[in-house]
Amino acid sequence: MTEDQNARLETLEARFAVERAELESSLRAANARLAQAMADEHEYGPEVSAAIDDVHGRMGELQKATVQHVFDMREILEPEQQRLFDRKVSEALTSNSRNIALATRMLASPHQAEDAVQDGLASVWVARHRLDPDRPVGPFLTTVVLNKCRDRLRKRKTARFFGLGAESETLAIVDDSPDPQE
Repeated sequence: MTEDQNARLETLEARFAVERAELESSLRAANARLAQAMADEHEYGPEVSAAIDDVHGRMGELQKATVQHVFDMREILEPEQQRLFDRKVSEALTSNSRNIALATRMLASPHQAEDAVQDGLASVWVARHRLDPDRPVGPFLTTVVLNKCRDRLRKRKTARFFGLGAESETLAIVDDSPDPQE
């Protein structure tokens, strides 16, 4: 990429980081409302149903913003770069079934597995400047996803140790913010 493209990309990344943080905060708040509705109703009642719809809406907003960000990044590329970018995006969207299956086996939760893979993709994206372009990203992504799963399992174990028991899964949903050191 040229110096101008890198500068434009940094601007896009900075803007999206703010938007993403706001959307993730909104999603965490929606998850907290879902947890509260579940605690209040103790069944799949109208409050739980409405809270689930709210969570899905927030997730959709985050996904739409992420896809828009991908298209914004694509716009700064030259035609040949766009072709390579398109291929990489397509691979990222279609080749994660192996990582999702692995994460599901480790976490015993399809939703937690999808979150772990998404976190892994985000971490790889953040580290993209340090990656060797001549080496495949797939094995590195798998290692990152495995580490994300291990982090989630450690959180569960710690929650059980402190007597949070059945609430640990709820806590993982409500407070699953990314570690700023990763």
